[in-house]
Amino acid sequence: IGPLAATLAFVLGVRTNAGQAYDTIAWQGFSTEIPAASAAEAALHESLVVKGISAVLALAALVIAAVRKRSALLVQLVAYLAVGLACARWLKPVLDRPVFSPLRPNPANSAPSGHMLVAMCCTIALVMAVPRAWRALTSALGFVYCGALGLALVAGQWHRPTDVVMAALIAGGLALVTMAFSIGSGLDPLPTRRESPSVQIVASAFIAGGVLLSLYGVFGIWQLSADLDLEPMWASHSVCVSATAGILGVTMLTFGLVCAFRQLSACPLTGSGIFGTPPRPPKSPAKSGR
Repeated sequence: IGPLAATLAFVLGVRTNAGQAYDTIAWQGFSTEIPAASAAEAALHESLVVKGISAVLALAALVIAAVRKRSALLVQLVAYLAVGLACARWLKPVLDRPVFSPLRPNPANSAPSGHMLVAMCCTIALVMAVPRAWRALTSALGFVYCGALGLALVAGQWHRPTDVVMAALIAGGLALVTMAFSIGSGLDPLPTRRESPSVQIVASAFIAGGVLLSLYGVFGIWQLSADLDLEPMWASHSVCVSATAGILGVTMLTFGLVCAFRQLSACPLTGSGIFGTPPRPPKSPAKSGR
């Protein structure tokens, strides 16, 4: 579903005149209409800073998996990061952006956002690597970082809203597919498998909040759909608000799903993975007689 949703975002946002008009309005007025985005851009305006943070997160994920002696998880993380980085590197050059109006700035294709895709993949890898006690907190902090980065990329005119949303959907979709193959040492040991109230709270809140914010963003676009072909600059505030809701909503939903599915894939109700024979209950220690 993630790659299909990313494809739909690309088709509607890049391959249609109305989608390009929407992105152009947001691209031109985002820093003015959304002050919080300007603050995020001030903190993340250097490309090297974003790349450095992402590299540290990816390295931390690999080190944690190695220290925890999760060889299967380590293979998963390497495969996930490799595919994510390949998408960030090779998707943009092969995707075409038609020119509906020569007056629009930056006519070259910029979807998906490489910075957002790499940041999402590296942060999600860390969520996949940490123990159960840290999954909810890491997901929450990951949303804060990637959500702020998504807004900063548009405010700094590095990318358009469609680019950011598309990158988040690709990263999330690839992560869920990767976690579906969690087996062996990628799972939590049987004696330590138990539910996580923090994951239940954070994942549920993020999924619900992400859906509501995403729907609000779609509703804002729908309200303007009849006039978008004319590129109505008078609708700049509405466009920027709906774009903000869409970026934060998709990012929040992604981390909510990743947090929930990592718990399900690492602590399944079966002995060998999501599917398989149910595990035997741990043996109680024998009571010593007097």
